[in-house]
Amino acid sequence: MNNPSEMTTGVPADILLVDDTPANLKVLTELLKEQGYRVRVAINAQLALQAIERKPPDLILLDINMPDMDGYSVAKTLKSQSAHADIPIIFISALNEVEDKIKAFEAGGVDYITKPFHFAEVKARVETHLNIDALKKSLQAQNTALAQSLRREKELESLRDNLVNMMVHDLRSPLTGILGYLSLLEMKSAQWDESSQKFLQNAQSSTDTMVNMITQLLDAHRLEAGQMPISRETH
Repeated sequence: MNNPSEMTTGVPADILLVDDTPANLKVLTELLKEQGYRVRVAINAQLALQAIERKPPDLILLDINMPDMDGYSVAKTLKSQSAHADIPIIFISALNEVEDKIKAFEAGGVDYITKPFHFAEVKARVETHLNIDALKKSLQAQNTALAQSLRREKELESLRDNLVNMMVHDLRSPLTGILGYLSLLEMKSAQWDESSQKFLQNAQSSTDTMVNMITQLLDAHRLEAGQMPISRETH
């Protein structure tokens, strides 16, 4: 994306900040807005979940140590909901132990920033994960379009198969009837002049050719569809 603050639609990315420390919210809000992002804030987990339910953000910056419900629980709650499971979550916390970071990733976080943070780091990680999420959504859209295209192709193949079967059946029946009538005429052609007999022979030959062409078309269609067994003959 040319402008990381904007989604593929050209609309600024929507970031939800969840932290019970007003000073942290104020600093991050001002800095992210300067980068062109839309920013919403929540001072506790319940308000965060309500805000997400009303309008899912494009990315969440989530504190861990909050009253009533910590950031780990918020992340696990979101990951259990199909509507919100794909929202990227970046944990931002003063906890700096390896176990804390492992727990954050296990809860569903895509990244972890340690307080006190440097905004250049926050900016870079936000941009990275918004870009990754945009690419993932683009790939999903392409896969959906491809699946629809393949489904349509199968529908067209089925329509073609039905049409070929119908045409072959509908054409063979009248041609077989014509051959029968020509055979009856042949039985009475002994008294005809040579020119009339030649016309009859030409009609029979042309009809035979058409029947053979239709038979070959049907055989080729069955072979393509795997409906004709192939046996090996030895001479």
